[in-house]
Amino acid sequence: MGAPLAAAMLFRGFLAHFNPYSANRFLLSGKEGFVSTIPTLAMQRMLPTWLCRFFIRGRRIPYGALNYETKLLAARALSLGWGTKLPRFDTSPVKLGQAARPVINKHLAGTLGHLDRKTVMTHRFGLTLLIHDLLTHELQIPLLLTAGFVYQQGERLNYTPVEQVEKLLHSRSVVGPDFPLHIWLTLPGHEIVDATFWAAFPALTGSEERARRGVMLDPADWAARSYHPQWVGEAIVRRLGLLKENEGW
Repeated sequence: MGAPLAAAMLFRGFLAHFNPYSANRFLLSGKEGFVSTIPTLAMQRMLPTWLCRFFIRGRRIPYGALNYETKLLAARALSLGWGTKLPRFDTSPVKLGQAARPVINKHLAGTLGHLDRKTVMTHRFGLTLLIHDLLTHELQIPLLLTAGFVYQQGERLNYTPVEQVEKLLHSRSVVGPDFPLHIWLTLPGHEIVDATFWAAFPALTGSEERARRGVMLDPADWAARSYHPQWVGEAIVRRLGLLKENEGW
């Protein structure tokens, strides 16, 4: 068993106990804030360092790592388990916040400002990748293309179970642009840039987010909406046919 497969198997069990709809709590089958499901030593040795630190017996997990960061690590592990080659993504404790907002707002407006909502919704994967490239170049930081679903007002939005995606990948199926999967960008400090939620769910979007053609937020500070990564990188959405080589942008 290789490291990617071991990671994927570990996180399948990990996510089986994880409550993705709690913004403030992290529960496994033990005390809050602890991991009580410990992999075998043989499996631990096959995991990369960034993943092993979540499976040290008796170690308290820092509160800041319990929510979005943990789900992102799970998504990375699952993507690796499917043989996906991931780009390098070094996390950072530094939040860009207000310093990056003018650059982000500029590229959101410049890329999406002339497009109508239906066009953005139809081409949301290609447009998000374009914004990814623009921001990576100007901010000089790695941004991770992140796919999954959003939870807001008691609903899982653009949600597709992992098992269904696995079947589609195994059968080499190609899906349409309305396939229920959301996409956004993750910054090294685990902040999020979502350029297309306003187009996909206008009734659930505030006027400022619609006007700016997107939103930058810190998941730890945003209680009304939570993001749940399932896969990262371009490979999965390309294999599903949601991201073409030439989008025409």
